[in-house]
Amino acid sequence: EQAEQFTECMRVYMLVLSTLGFIIPSVIMLFGFIQWFHKGAIWKNALISVIVILAIYFVFKSFLNVPIDFGMFSI
Repeated sequence: EQAEQFTECMRVYMLVLSTLGFIIPSVIMLFGFIQWFHKGAIWKNALISVIVILAIYFVFKSFLNVPIDFGMFSI
């Protein structure tokens, strides 16, 4: 059952990714998975999710020169 839930979460993530871009769905997905597996304080898990996704964005954008899609929030 957990494998089915994981697969469905990833399916929704992939569908939403093209519309909302990378950052928002990734923060939500990572937060959900951290809550699912860690069960820590919500604010800590939210903070970790934001920091990790912004770090990934910064590495890909600055060091690897890979453009990150912002979806409908593109400037």
